[in-house]
Amino acid sequence: IWFVLNDSRTLSRESANSLPLGVEVQCMVYLFHSDTDSALANSLFFRYTLFNRSLTNYHQVYLGLFADFDIGQSTDDFVKCDVTRGSMIGFNGDAVDGDELVAGYGDNPPAQSVTILGGPLLPPDGEDNEPGGCNNSLNGCGFGDGKPDNERIGMSRFIYFNNGSAGYMTDPDSASDYYNYMRGMWLDGSKVEYGGHGHYGTGAYGPSCRYMYPDESDPLWYGTACEPPFGPEKWTEEIAGNQPGDRRGLATMGPVELPAGGIQLLDL
Repeated sequence: IWFVLNDSRTLSRESANSLPLGVEVQCMVYLFHSDTDSALANSLFFRYTLFNRSLTNYHQVYLGLFADFDIGQSTDDFVKCDVTRGSMIGFNGDAVDGDELVAGYGDNPPAQSVTILGGPLLPPDGEDNEPGGCNNSLNGCGFGDGKPDNERIGMSRFIYFNNGSAGYMTDPDSASDYYNYMRGMWLDGSKVEYGGHGHYGTGAYGPSCRYMYPDESDPLWYGTACEPPFGPEKWTEEIAGNQPGDRRGLATMGPVELPAGGIQLLDL
């Protein structure tokens, strides 16, 4: 399935008061039939190609991938991320999904993962950058494959927020709200912090971090500037004592450049 998006009309922009960027997005959606690989048989693949059709060179650009997982009953979910695999994951927050009022999956709720296979290209440097460091090679692609300047960013941040409009961890509204979330910042302008609910006012102990609820998937501590956190290292919604809710996840890639006439890619 192929489709195309652009932001030339006000109705096509999520933030109604924002200005158009002049960016066109073409997407191909495809899948594979497999009788032997259940993961492959239950996967959809997306390739997004972004074209800057404007005359403006854009700097500090982030690509944000939003997911409102709604695993069966929408109000009892948790989220987490897998830093090494470049995935954000939605799953049921209690043992049984649904109740007598809202239908759900019952005793066997599934989980859903959205995995960044390859994000935007890094600026060219004429080299084949090596993998293995506490850097973009952790979950990017094209590192150490013998080909220069094909390195692509993976999931560089993950943040969650709740359905609603009250507070600094709820749905974004203005263009600056969206940009804050994509940069790993709350709506009050503070950075996401490790631990608790990700904010110093909700039990976080720091330092500032790129990934919320990584569990034990970041062995190099890429998300905390390659240094261990200032408190317990394992961090999940369950450990934070959260109540399940209507969770939204946002995986972002960046920052990168998108010059006038330029192209960027995203495969997931």
